[in-house]
Amino acid sequence: MIRGVLRLHNPMSAVVWLALFAPVPYVLPAAALILGGLILYSHQAPWESRRPAREAAAIFFLLALLDVVSYAYSMAFNGVRTGPLDLWALARPLLAGVFSVYLIRHHDGTVRRTVESALLAAIYLTLFLRTTGLWSWSLFEPVESMGYLAALAAIHFAFISRAPLRFAHAAASATVVLFCVPAGLPSSREALGLFWGSPVFGWGPASYEPASSLGNQYLRWMLRNGILGAGLILTGLCFVGFRLLRDAWNDRGRLLGAAVFLGFTSGMLMTGAFLEDFRLFALTAFLIAGMHEGSGS
Repeated sequence: MIRGVLRLHNPMSAVVWLALFAPVPYVLPAAALILGGLILYSHQAPWESRRPAREAAAIFFLLALLDVVSYAYSMAFNGVRTGPLDLWALARPLLAGVFSVYLIRHHDGTVRRTVESALLAAIYLTLFLRTTGLWSWSLFEPVESMGYLAALAAIHFAFISRAPLRFAHAAASATVVLFCVPAGLPSSREALGLFWGSPVFGWGPASYEPASSLGNQYLRWMLRNGILGAGLILTGLCFVGFRLLRDAWNDRGRLLGAAVFLGFTSGMLMTGAFLEDFRLFALTAFLIAGMHEGSGS
């Protein structure tokens, strides 16, 4: 089976479909780790992108180290407030780092077309389920996660895609967004109170309330990693955004699309922990890598 996967023109295409349609949460990170580990250095990269790969690896290594430090600090000074899933949470930055480095090195036109095909399948299937009254069969739960994906798809097809019917696809994606608009921002008072109990290093990836149900990515970062860790994460995201805008600077249409993409993503992180969801993190990374690939970086 592995041999068959390795015969794909670009095995990252398999990760795209797994990210959208694999029903088991741990299938995607396992596939990304296996594909990255086996193929990262066995396939020649279509880009000369060793430096961006090293930069991405360094950022995720620092995040993993920070998680360990904050977790140990919290246990030492604030007591053990943890659960069995915390070991998985500690490993997530390293898995995401392997995936990101591989994606940077091996994203190409084949992967970009695969991403668009998979997005269209998800969008139109969601519209079909909505119109037939089978909304509970949605691909993503909660519904806000589908709204996040649909919003990114709408921006991609409106500004970045080269597909002939891209504006029709953007309209279909925007329609899905309307079905998924959250009622309001979730309450964060309890989480803020807990944050002030360990404001510098945070509590680490501890699985306890209200962190497990908090629908605000920024507050989750502050709760897990404190001011120090949240600042590092936001610095890394700003670095990614700066590179994206810089690469699109000579193409005004692509530059506008990249700016809208980054702005909407930043705003939507206030309504959900989308970048802690490995599937949604992977799809966001695919779309950003596609913008880089399209600008020939």
